[in-house]
Amino acid sequence: MVLAVLAEGCAQPLKKRLTQALPLLLSAMTDQTGQVRGAAAFALGQFSEYLQPDIMQHYEQVMPGAFSLLHDADSAVQERACYGEMGRAQGYCDRHGREDACVRY
Repeated sequence: MVLAVLAEGCAQPLKKRLTQALPLLLSAMTDQTGQVRGAAAFALGQFSEYLQPDIMQHYEQVMPGAFSLLHDADSAVQERACYGEMGRAQGYCDRHGREDACVRY
């Protein structure tokens, strides 16, 4: 949860340390505890929203874990992962000038 709050409140300093923070997030995405995976999914959504465009450079590392969270056995983790997917989609559309292609649900 701390990483999520940092992404929102301290985006610029976190962008400078993204290569150090990302392994922590990726590790939490595969934790045995559902609450930790859920917090990681939420943090990933915050990263996607507040750490643009820097986070896009790490999509090859992030996307396999993100898709795994969407299929998690814990429905609360799935819910938080969906929030993250919406953030990533919106970030892509905003970054590439395709706001018309993104529909908010």
